[in-house]
Amino acid sequence: TSPPVPRADLVASARAGPGGTRIWRGTIETEEGTRPALWIERPIEAAPTRLGALLLPGDAGLGPAAVTGLALELRVAFDRLRIDPERAGEIPALPTGATIDVPQPGPAPSDADETRDPWQVALGTGFTLGLPPGLRARRTDRGVAPPRTVPGGLLWIRGRFRDRNGTAVAVGDGDRAGYLAVVSRDGTREDAADLPAGLPSGRRVAAESYDIVAERPDVVRASAERWEEPGFAGTWLVFRLERAEDRVEIALPVLAGRRSPALFWIPVTWRPEPEPPAPPPVDPASRFGIRFERLAGSARRDRPWEEGELATPGLRLEVPLGWTPVVSLRSRDGFPIVLLDERGAVLATLSRLRPGDPALRNPERHGYTTQGGARRRHAEAIYRGPNGEILWTARDGGFLLAPSADHPPEPGAWRRLVDSARLLRSTR
Repeated sequence: TSPPVPRADLVASARAGPGGTRIWRGTIETEEGTRPALWIERPIEAAPTRLGALLLPGDAGLGPAAVTGLALELRVAFDRLRIDPERAGEIPALPTGATIDVPQPGPAPSDADETRDPWQVALGTGFTLGLPPGLRARRTDRGVAPPRTVPGGLLWIRGRFRDRNGTAVAVGDGDRAGYLAVVSRDGTREDAADLPAGLPSGRRVAAESYDIVAERPDVVRASAERWEEPGFAGTWLVFRLERAEDRVEIALPVLAGRRSPALFWIPVTWRPEPEPPAPPPVDPASRFGIRFERLAGSARRDRPWEEGELATPGLRLEVPLGWTPVVSLRSRDGFPIVLLDERGAVLATLSRLRPGDPALRNPERHGYTTQGGARRRHAEAIYRGPNGEILWTARDGGFLLAPSADHPPEPGAWRRLVDSARLLRSTR
């Protein structure tokens, strides 16, 4: 039988693998683009069913060339799965002809382009940082370990992209990743010539003050430095932001494109709480038809509860005071849009749903209840989810607004936000 994967083009291997394993290879269409995909099945001992898995290899920030190796790693992980034969029958089997619900994956492996793809906002603990398209950021407290441990490291970074000048830029490899670290000024690292936190050994070859960052009121001085590390063919760009009690260090192991202006803009975008994220050097929202207009003058006096109006293709919202919308880091349409407070904490997420999205199929079955006012908001229907989500449906898709579980929005602000929603002519 064919794999139960919707929107996929998969071809079976000619031969069965060890133990009767069957493999289909091909692609799957997602909202983030066309992704490489594998479907693997193998028999379950002493059971009439089979174990199946959909594998969607990414590139781990190492570029499309890494997909093949990561697909092999996924296959190895699948081969290590073990099923208890005595309990296998307790798991309901997928009926013949049914399909699985494919989760929303990350970005499809591709060569990002600064002239085409949006800049990103990385949300860290107590700060935000802007990143060019194609660079992947991971928080060190979320269980994904960097290639090398960095004392004080809060974020690790690597990836590939082409900047607005057409220069190919590569940051990090299998042994090194860029990072953001906060180093305590305890008297042991006062000298800027000290090794960066993420370099076990190295030599500084150039340094100069970085006045555009030093102009920040909370930064005493800032520098941009270039370091060499034994055994590394690239160059480390190290940006140090000295503050009264600590040092913010942003370091990038650059294999190609070390002179790219995009890399030198990264430290400029660092923002501590409670400041909102910095705008990108090129506004990504304009190419998506997404606009956020802050109130000013008499309009702000007349509506003191409102920060501004967010307009997207298909939906308009009035954003509560102190909130800031930020377009998606990695998508090609700007969604999902996160709504941040003045500390940079995520308060809510706005997602756009395409026709056929699982969330649009019989919402009541998933615990959603029908709400009134659909006609007034130009929607076909409005639903409230079990966790406070609001779903607006239209003929050509819909929108889902979900409050944050970690930082629940203030009830009055949330109510005004939801009540302000108006669907426009098309959600496409």
